[in-house]
Amino acid sequence: LDATTEATHQMTEQLEQEMHAIAEQQEALLAQLLENERQLDQLGEEEELLYELRAVIVHRGVVDHGHYFAYVRSPSGPKPWCCLNDSNVSLCEEGEMRRN
Repeated sequence: LDATTEATHQMTEQLEQEMHAIAEQQEALLAQLLENERQLDQLGEEEELLYELRAVIVHRGVVDHGHYFAYVRSPSGPKPWCCLNDSNVSLCEEGEMRRN
């Protein structure tokens, strides 16, 4: 019985050590993940300064047929976007553009 108890005790200690090592690795991986996410967020914020959305192309329909039209940022005017839909050109707000 003593040999069995000793073996069980050793196995328990070994398992606890392995679990502790796994927990430390998990904490290190989580810290690295959080750092990577922070760096991606920072990079995204920096890259946003390089680009400005100028146009959006919209397709209504299905794959083999449908209709395309576009929204283009207005160079000037009371509303920030122009909707270019065949021969119809109209000014619109950003909210209207986003809904379509």
